[in-house]
Amino acid sequence: MPGLRRYEIVGRTFFVTSVTFNRLPVLEGNEKMLLDTFHNITNRYSYDLIAWVIMPNHFHLILHTDNVSLSLILQRIKSSFSLTYNSVNNRKNRSIW
Repeated sequence: MPGLRRYEIVGRTFFVTSVTFNRLPVLEGNEKMLLDTFHNITNRYSYDLIAWVIMPNHFHLILHTDNVSLSLILQRIKSSFSLTYNSVNNRKNRSIW
């Protein structure tokens, strides 16, 4: 939709779902890698990870942002996981999200 803007509020609690590209089961067997990514990003940015569920082709998060946008947090989580996953699996420039 043209002109549709993302409504962004910091200092709120959010429920987030993120699905892998083509719903491929990329996260199956890589749960620890994704969980480590959550924790690494939590240490770098100001947000609280309240709860999470990791399924083979998606994850759910409940998180509370402090003074950083939800978009930035998710971008950092996804890009960090993608870089690690592709490096470990000798993949180059392959989409995960």
